[in-house]
Amino acid sequence: MFSYAFIKMVQGQVQAYEIANNKLPVSLQELVSAGYLNEGETHCPSGEAIIIANGVVKSEKE
Repeated sequence: MFSYAFIKMVQGQVQAYEIANNKLPVSLQELVSAGYLNEGETHCPSGEAIIIANGVVKSEKE
């Protein structure tokens, strides 16, 4: 449950980044560097790694 909500939050940040920069981020680190995520927000609270693939955020397990 928390992982789903966290992934949706990060997806919103991907969309905000795309609107502001006219391009999709290619990595979570790009979102961190641009101030869209904090350094500790690159994994789900459950510890699962998340990735961005073609602008879609998902659990690495998916």
